[in-house]
Amino acid sequence: MTRRRALGVASAAAASLALALVVAAPAGATSTAGPPAAPIGGPLMASGGVIVGDGVRPPPDVSASWLVADLSSGVVFGARAPHARLRPASTLKTLTALVLLPVLDPKAVYTATVADATMQGTRVGMVPGATYTVDQLFTGMLLPSANDATHGLETLAGGLATTVALMSQEARYLQAFDTTVKDPSGLDHRGQYSSAYDLALIARAAMRLPAFCAYVATARSTFPGKMPKAPSAPRATFAIVNLNRLLVNSYPGMIGVKTGYTSGAGNTFIGAATRDGHSVLVVLMHTKGNGEVSERRLMDWALANDGRAPAVGQLVGPAVASAGSAHLAAVAQVRPTVSAGSGGGMSGSLLIGLSGVAGAAALAMAGAAVMRSSRQRRRRTSPLGLPPIRRR
Repeated sequence: MTRRRALGVASAAAASLALALVVAAPAGATSTAGPPAAPIGGPLMASGGVIVGDGVRPPPDVSASWLVADLSSGVVFGARAPHARLRPASTLKTLTALVLLPVLDPKAVYTATVADATMQGTRVGMVPGATYTVDQLFTGMLLPSANDATHGLETLAGGLATTVALMSQEARYLQAFDTTVKDPSGLDHRGQYSSAYDLALIARAAMRLPAFCAYVATARSTFPGKMPKAPSAPRATFAIVNLNRLLVNSYPGMIGVKTGYTSGAGNTFIGAATRDGHSVLVVLMHTKGNGEVSERRLMDWALANDGRAPAVGQLVGPAVASAGSAHLAAVAQVRPTVSAGSGGGMSGSLLIGLSGVAGAAALAMAGAAVMRSSRQRRRRTSPLGLPPIRRR
């Protein structure tokens, strides 16, 4: 199957799934200024052990922390230590994509830098001075989990501080209060944590974006190589593969989402699958034993029990910021920019610019205002030609 056809099939499935999620999204958003005293998702979510309904046989011991939920309704029907704060590794790129997909033009062209090409960890092979579209960077970030592509997207969005601020604000908005962001790539950093519950909230929100669904449902694609010596010569490409082994190995009904690994996090995994009219979302952190085997076992259990096992919790809806919230008072603007200077270049896209905000704390408060402003001016179609989903 060609890349164009594969993306077309993924796009069609993504549009249907995203629309279903928007229709089924919980209406009960809450007004909150911070983490409530009670555990998010219900009282049982405070447990550090295995949580299943009465009479339900728990799944095998697959990880230190895990969660299983119905993707459409958000009903949690199994978990273990769902609010344990652990290293997320590259599953955090789900949040990176969630905040950057709506604000970056997929056709914009970015010029790679030495900083991109020398990023720590997994890289897709960006070459300093070579050009890449934003669409190609998202493909590199979400399939082979490339940190060089992530750094390029981060640069286009205004840099590390701006991207971290947007991600942190989005986490608060989603009530993912276990999540603290330090690095959009998910590399281990002091103070960077998430939880199985939070990653489920983030992934469920991201799966409402048709473009995101199409990227994470793509098993194989291509990425541009070096620039040709002759301007008229074709540019070589090379094959890249999604690190989601269940997807690549054709697990029945698999539709995404994201894997991760660092020495501090071990194997981490967010997965979604649809079968027999049920769509499930599973999260594993600090996976035990063989990662793919553990992921498959939990996914098997989830699909076998969705709609049968009683609810033990709920993936909550987003918070509603009050009119007097500090971040609503922050002044932000989105301006067209031709070049990002030494940090990378782009053409025909958007960079996020902040004005009237002093210091990192104010920047974090401005995140939501930046996101709303950028969404008002964003393109009319998603990166793969799909209609955008209004999430707020």
